Amino acid sequence: MKKYLLLLRVLIPESLGSIGESGGLSFGKKRKRASLFADKPWLALIISYSFIMVYSAFFGIALTGTLKVFGLEDQFVSSIAFMIPIITVVFGFMHGISSLYHESKIDFFLALPIKAGTYVASKLTEVYIYIFITVASFFLPALLAHAIVAGRTVGFYFLILPFIVFSSIAPFAVLLIPVFVLMRFTRFARNKDRFQLISNLVFMVVIMAFALSMSRVSSQIGMDQTPGLLVPESVYSTGLRFLPSSLFADLMLRNASSWQSLWYLFLLAAVTTACVAVMLLIAGKLYLPGVLGSKGSKPARVLTEEEIRKALKPRSQTRALISKEWKLLLRSPTFFMQTILSSIIMPVAMILGGVVGGTAGGDTIDSIFGDQMFYFQTDAWWRSDLWIVVMVFVAVGVFFGSFNMASSTAISRQGQTFQTTKLIPVATHRQLVAWVFPGISVSGVVWMITILFIGAFLQFSPGLMLAATIIGWISTYTVHMAGICVDMKYPTLTWTNETQAVKNSKSAMIGMFGSMGLAGVFVAFGFLFNSVTNGNSAITSSFLLLFALGLAVFFTWLAQKMASKLLQRVEI
Repeated sequence: MKKYLLLLRVLIPESLGSIGESGGLSFGKKRKRASLFADKPWLALIISYSFIMVYSAFFGIALTGTLKVFGLEDQFVSSIAFMIPIITVVFGFMHGISSLYHESKIDFFLALPIKAGTYVASKLTEVYIYIFITVASFFLPALLAHAIVAGRTVGFYFLILPFIVFSSIAPFAVLLIPVFVLMRFTRFARNKDRFQLISNLVFMVVIMAFALSMSRVSSQIGMDQTPGLLVPESVYSTGLRFLPSSLFADLMLRNASSWQSLWYLFLLAAVTTACVAVMLLIAGKLYLPGVLGSKGSKPARVLTEEEIRKALKPRSQTRALISKEWKLLLRSPTFFMQTILSSIIMPVAMILGGVVGGTAGGDTIDSIFGDQMFYFQTDAWWRSDLWIVVMVFVAVGVFFGSFNMASSTAISRQGQTFQTTKLIPVATHRQLVAWVFPGISVSGVVWMITILFIGAFLQFSPGLMLAATIIGWISTYTVHMAGICVDMKYPTLTWTNETQAVKNSKSAMIGMFGSMGLAGVFVAFGFLFNSVTNGNSAITSSFLLLFALGLAVFFTWLAQKMASKLLQRVEI
């Protein structure tokens, strides 16, 4: 046990990556005072996850209030019980592979007089701590807010923590079993980078298909069927029948006011223990051999004379730098997954979820959204609610842009090679364009496609669709320019593996969660302007657009100024 705790003291800070590391920049004699986040890296984590927790609390209050009107408060608990394993599996798969199978410090620990089981247990604990923090940030505030609004009993509050822990441990344990098998026995998995890239793409498609299929099953089978003797109650989400741990967790929390909750807690603990036991048994046999069998990328391919002449052919400086950035993003699986892929997954999931939910609902959905669809087809929104349309699209554009971390990690991704950037005879503004172009272009295309799909589903008028596209482009552009400013302020250049540069860096987290906070600021300013102007939609809309454009211009000017200063003061 002592060695296990000692290992955790080393592995947990490592899992935070470059949060506590220095950015790697060395300035001249006039060195500024150290940043607060440099001395207290945990403060950046707290602030970042606080944004998620605030949104979670608002989500719990709003949804519980709506369900309470219809007497369906338990539906909220069932929804959370179904979402926890999905979030656990998605984040667990993406984080688990990179954390369990990266080379950092593994050879060092294997040389120490430590039992293999102790090391395996400590590594698994390290990964789960990240999963627990993520899941708790998403759902703990929502459950607490739900308990307050719905007037739950005291027992409900005591069972919230076991609900989150057990319902996330079981799917995480089951998830790791096929990971261990793949990494140990498949030849394809020997190349770590290729395995991470392709498996994450395939896995994201599978998990979204599973979630959407469960939504269809729930709508077709019904919500009131009884699964069996162990569960003598109705189940709101039919998908829970396929997830025993989530099913028992749901019933435990819904029956918090009775002694039945202890019975469901026992069943939940039994299922979780069985899953963990099987996972540990397989991990003890397969984990370390799988680690020793994995390897990094293959050596770079030697170019032919024809390819060398083509590469050396004179071309535009800006195009050459942009091409370099694209190659860096697309050829590195870690960079691709954490920047480009993450910005595509969320819109796709939202669009597919809306389409499947709408088609499964049938006449009910048509009756609910019939008036809204007719409203969007006309020009009524121009006359009365233009400010709401502008506010929503600005905030949603900022929110969507926050998932693309290509710009907020543009400097950090270069690592120690960034020091040679000063020697390149290229103007600062051209280098700045190359740094932000991949992120802005991807977010712009994703936003346009999203608006086309949503507009086709809700039958937007052409004017509304054009306005939504332009407003969203302004918002995403602002997010990316703010992100590059953050990365120039807090660059992470001294990383040992690519994950540290894009996943746990200060610039990535501040850029992502700061953008979510900016979306909330736009909403707050929208209501404030509308109140000050006595409900004048045109004036409020103009204020919001000018505010968004002003931020875009400001961050562009700031990025240009910071880039020029950065390239001049960095020591080689």
